[in-house]
Amino acid sequence: MLWDDLTRDELVAEKGRWESKLRDINLTLQTARRRAAAGHGFLPLPEIEALEAERRKTAGCVTALQGRLTRIKASKQRTDDESFDARFRAVAKLILEEDLYDEIYQGAVAVHRG
Repeated sequence: MLWDDLTRDELVAEKGRWESKLRDINLTLQTARRRAAAGHGFLPLPEIEALEAERRKTAGCVTALQGRLTRIKASKQRTDDESFDARFRAVAKLILEEDLYDEIYQGAVAVHRG
């Protein structure tokens, strides 16, 4: 994908640029509608269609970037959770006697599996 190699901060900045572009397009369309409603003339149909197409494309990019950012956050959370789990197990093995650790671990596995 186009944004796969970008860091989280770069993705946030890129999303900001696309959001700004989307606001500009929306403002242009809104202004054109207001001018038409006030009787000051309509934009040519091809121009309005081009703006609407650009708006859809830009909104799609904003949505895609937000999705990418969400996946990065979820991935980081999983990694953090896995790191905590590994550290917790290591400390528990140090503190608890082996039989007690095994009993607690087997109980946790049983509860997890339902």
